[in-house]
Amino acid sequence: MAKASGIIPQIAVVAGVCSGSLATIASMFDFVVASEKNGEFYVNPPFIMNKKENGKELGSIKNANACGLVDFVCADEPEAYAKAKELL
Repeated sequence: MAKASGIIPQIAVVAGVCSGSLATIASMFDFVVASEKNGEFYVNPPFIMNKKENGKELGSIKNANACGLVDFVCADEPEAYAKAKELL
């Protein structure tokens, strides 16, 4: 994966729950595109982390985007897939 980075675009599309080690792996891709409608992105489940931090829902796509883990936030899955195609 590291050898292909920057040569072959590596794009992760988060269209559902992306948690634990999957979230860690997805964050290593060149681009992470996520669906705000159904996407969740976290390493530790929000219930362990008291669910809210500074008024933002932990695990939400908006929070992951604010932390720099998600590059593009899309309204739904079709828009996320279209954005991934655009990046290619």
